[in-house]
Amino acid sequence: EHEGYRIYRSTSKTGNYTLVKQLNSPYETSYTDENLTTGKTYYYKVCKYAYDGTTGAFSNVKSAKALPAKVSFSAISYGKNKITLSWNQAEEGVDGYVIYRAASQNGTYSAIKRIEKRSITSYIDKGVTYGKFYYYRVKPYTLVNGKRVYGDSDAVRNKVDVSQCQVYFNKTGWISSNSDEF
Repeated sequence: EHEGYRIYRSTSKTGNYTLVKQLNSPYETSYTDENLTTGKTYYYKVCKYAYDGTTGAFSNVKSAKALPAKVSFSAISYGKNKITLSWNQAEEGVDGYVIYRAASQNGTYSAIKRIEKRSITSYIDKGVTYGKFYYYRVKPYTLVNGKRVYGDSDAVRNKVDVSQCQVYFNKTGWISSNSDEF
């Protein structure tokens, strides 16, 4: 029986692989590789190892591209016919953000604004109609060889309705204490 796994990484499929992590249990089967260069592709292979130091054959090589980390909304406010979005600044290496909007949570999100500076972390959407729901996503991006490489997005929703008394924000979106629809 094997003791665990050894994970090796390279920056090219046929390049030299370096041990990046040893998982010391046969039940530990996942690893998150951190501090990678956004937009760069990394190659991985894994092998089992035993108590006596012997190793099994390497797995097939798998590749993964390092994406920008997800940004989280820090505040959202609204007034008649406008919604102000604010989010936490993305990690170093991110070049900007794209803001998307949809009319329903599972609907089609359309890009409404590209912000080309990592330090700009808010946007006022004036293209909204009073009393309607809007769902937003903000995706960070990094330029790699002239192309945008996008990270994950946080999704939220808001109703442009100044008559709401209490609005609470959590990770899954807006929850209104005076509306059964939420």
